[in-house]
Amino acid sequence: MNLYTYFPKGGHRDIFDTSRPNKPLVVSGVGNISAKAYLVSDYIDTKKHKNVFWLVNDNKDIYDAKNNLPFWVDWSVVALDHLIDTDQDDYRVTETIIGLHNPVPKIYLLNYKDIDFLLPTYQELVEQGVVINTGQEVRIVDFFNQLIQMGYQPSADIMLKKGEYRRSGGVVNVFPPNSDHPVKIEVDYEQVAGIWEYSQETKQLGKQLKKADFLPINIAGTGETKILDHLTQDDLLVVDDLDEQTETFAKEVNQNNAQKLFFTSFPKNDEIY
Repeated sequence: MNLYTYFPKGGHRDIFDTSRPNKPLVVSGVGNISAKAYLVSDYIDTKKHKNVFWLVNDNKDIYDAKNNLPFWVDWSVVALDHLIDTDQDDYRVTETIIGLHNPVPKIYLLNYKDIDFLLPTYQELVEQGVVINTGQEVRIVDFFNQLIQMGYQPSADIMLKKGEYRRSGGVVNVFPPNSDHPVKIEVDYEQVAGIWEYSQETKQLGKQLKKADFLPINIAGTGETKILDHLTQDDLLVVDDLDEQTETFAKEVNQNNAQKLFFTSFPKNDEIY
């Protein structure tokens, strides 16, 4: 249920129209996550942004926002909690870089303390991937080695998670982070006989593909860009009542090309905002 459909649309248009990349919109005194989710839903309905990147204080705030946003927006919500403190390669980083360059809009939730780890650019990410074409000669062992080098994990379960792969005879199933569905590759005498999207729920083949792109997962710390560097003027950056902000952080946010919406408990220092 989208509660936003029950409210008048565009009621804050005059306020939202004052926002510019170099002039963030600051909203003070919004008390809870439901009210913030409603305002963001009205903002993106009015301003037609490509993606929303929402910075919060901690992982609990990510959890609260993720649970509330589906009541107000129809966009997919990607929770990037525990992004740096994991000891395994995280497919969500690749998924986020690809998603920010994808026409389908999403809302990304991130702990603001995690924004400084380094990433490759979109082009560098694509160049590090592996492409498999129909009719291509391929040794399954070599392909598995490439997947392992890119951070993929073998799965003992037939239900794959993103970043996992599984082999059954001459059939290889891989769930790349840049896809919404696993990819099934049929190999016959070391030649790719066919590539399909695959539904794990119905066990049915989907769209047949001429090629499949498999992008790396183990990319955190391998580039020279930060995650905010991937935002454009068509995106919305939400800074949600952060407890501690240095002037360096505020400067970095304010110099970003994205449109900006700040939630604050009280009006902030004009020298920073």
